[in-house]
Amino acid sequence: GWNFTKAAIEMAALKVIEQNTGISPFDTINKNPLKEVPVGISMGLYTDLDHMRTSVQSALDTGYRRLKFKISPAVRTDFFDAVNPILLKADTYVSFDANGSFGEDDFDTLGYFVNTYKTMVEQPIAPGRYDVLLKAKERFPDMFVCFDEEVKSIGDLIFVPMFSSS
Repeated sequence: GWNFTKAAIEMAALKVIEQNTGISPFDTINKNPLKEVPVGISMGLYTDLDHMRTSVQSALDTGYRRLKFKISPAVRTDFFDAVNPILLKADTYVSFDANGSFGEDDFDTLGYFVNTYKTMVEQPIAPGRYDVLLKAKERFPDMFVCFDEEVKSIGDLIFVPMFSSS
């Protein structure tokens, strides 16, 4: 049941395929690999604006160019309005991790992040609640979701492309 263990076994199997055939399964993916990957950091949740500003500036001063903020329906969006000029000035990639905290009653707050930042939201809805995820996608067609804990079975893998293709 450990997803990292499963991933390690899958990577080992792909390496065996490459060694036996001389072809890497990754060579069949039509994407150019990145030459550099900007270093990122998870920023957590903030209840104090000054602490958030200081933490963001410190992360940028350290050299981080990818900041992933934890969010929930209780997050103060005005804090993000306040630090947004700092993020824009630093040309920083911002994303969010909601840890499955949003439900149908929280779409207004989720919409703030989707519409303001037009970036990835990891795990916005509780795992397995594809019904709510589809409603969110209907309301926010440009929502870019990172499926995290959602994918646990072959049925989930079949569903995920259906969700992301619309």
